[in-house]
Amino acid sequence: MDISIVKVVQINLLMQINKLQASFIIFKELKRNIIDCLS
Repeated sequence: MDISIVKVVQINLLMQINKLQASFIIFKELKRNIIDCLS
């Protein structure tokens, strides 16, 4: 297998993980804001 292909796959995986973490953080913030509004 070509090393450059492996690197591209690793970079794509890292980017997807970062997106997942970012949306999870945004979701937690939104949930906290909604709870603050309701209380």
